[in-house]
Amino acid sequence: MMKNTQNKNTAWKNIRILCPPFLIIILSCGMSLYYLSYNPEHLLIFDDSYITLQFASNFFNYGGITYDGSSYLTGATSPLHIVLIALLGLFLKMETASLAVGIIFFVFSSLLAYLWTLNIYNDRGIALLAGILMATSGWLVFDALNGLETTTFIFCSLLALYCFSAYKEKPFYTIPLFLSILTRPEGWFLAGALWLSEIICYCIHRNKQTLKRLFTALGIFILLIIPYFLISLYYQGSLVPGTAFAKAIFFAEGSMPFINKVGFFKNRFFPFYITLLYPIPLFIFPLLVCARKVIFLPYLWFYVSTFYLFYFLLFPGAIQHYWYRYQHIFIPLCTIALAGGTYELISICKQKLLKIAMAVVILLCIAYNQSVSFGRVKNIYSNQIACVEYTLLDLVHWLKENTPDDCLIALHDIGVVGYFSGRKMLDLVGIVNPEVTGNYLDQRSKTVIPLSERNSIDYLKEKRPDYLVMLPEWDKFFNVLTPGNRNYFELLHVTPPLYPTDMKYQVFKCNWDS
Repeated sequence: MMKNTQNKNTAWKNIRILCPPFLIIILSCGMSLYYLSYNPEHLLIFDDSYITLQFASNFFNYGGITYDGSSYLTGATSPLHIVLIALLGLFLKMETASLAVGIIFFVFSSLLAYLWTLNIYNDRGIALLAGILMATSGWLVFDALNGLETTTFIFCSLLALYCFSAYKEKPFYTIPLFLSILTRPEGWFLAGALWLSEIICYCIHRNKQTLKRLFTALGIFILLIIPYFLISLYYQGSLVPGTAFAKAIFFAEGSMPFINKVGFFKNRFFPFYITLLYPIPLFIFPLLVCARKVIFLPYLWFYVSTFYLFYFLLFPGAIQHYWYRYQHIFIPLCTIALAGGTYELISICKQKLLKIAMAVVILLCIAYNQSVSFGRVKNIYSNQIACVEYTLLDLVHWLKENTPDDCLIALHDIGVVGYFSGRKMLDLVGIVNPEVTGNYLDQRSKTVIPLSERNSIDYLKEKRPDYLVMLPEWDKFFNVLTPGNRNYFELLHVTPPLYPTDMKYQVFKCNWDS
């Protein structure tokens, strides 16, 4: 009888342990499929998503990461994400493979939020709350289905943070840390934050075990990163991808006056946290402040501050790019802090009735914010799908029907057109055509040429593209559609507007002999 009771207790304990992760898996998969129901064609929602897809499509055809089949690694900041899509693409349609990779990492990221919160607070209820908030986050579902590497990076960085926290005596975090760098350059910020935390910890406590873990982690990391450096050096002539450098030069935001940069950055930093993350932050921010066990982790502050400092100095406008997607990597940290703040605030209350009342109020506020945010992002997602279908694919169809197969098209958004049209691309931003970047630099001082002084017409005359595709609002970066250059371009086609703006792509036939 006692044996049966023990077996029942063990079975019940196992159910209690397995039930929360299972629920998180079901929720995260269900939320992804719900959004995906608005996308029956399995389209990706950003132009840049199709640049990644082009790399993945070429991976096995050309034996490496290449956009055009000739230059390798150029323009690719996420080799891990590209390889994973290419591998799944052996069995699935390439677009579906991209969506599958995003969903898989979204599910595992939600589980990691549960595990990390459990490690911090040792409370399954609060850990479950963190996992549920992750699984029902509209922006994270949005990231899972956008075709870019955001969700892959979130998984790798969360795994590194979890291993760093849960296995204090072992350098297990090194491998996911390395994988995060293979996913996004921001992985270097995380690496620096964790190592700086270790150094400070050793300086305070003089614990040799901390120093041993740091040196072991650095040794493993160096062994992992050296082959990547050598491959990059062989193919690109540099240790790291030059994509960030090319974007910094093209957008020329790093050379803005300091006071202008502050305002520019501020108008892109606060809206994400005030309106995009949660519709009614008044109910949410006090909970974040109460999460002492999370906000007092020094390496999180090092990580976040390094990220924003780098973007402030070089790309202050980029943190708004594609619905603030670069800042989405901090949503899991806010989610865990939100769950932790709930736990710590309720723990302050001594009376049971007050605890229950406070828990009900907090959970209702969180549920309202979560549901409103989820609905808003669903509408944005469906609108982005419509934008790709009715604007970008309209552009592709027109080009395929009205231009020769062997023509050269110059444009600043090469993703959708390059992937679907089959035409040769001249990337005017310089991501996959690095030589373009030289046109935005003063050759003597090597400083960025101000936007008002740029003149890209000479470069276009040299390359002689057959067609030019451009959003007129983007001509401020090139200054080619000026009255003096009007004879070179004949307007042929205008697309529907690009959501959520009124901007429309214009297609010009180039006449270089006129």
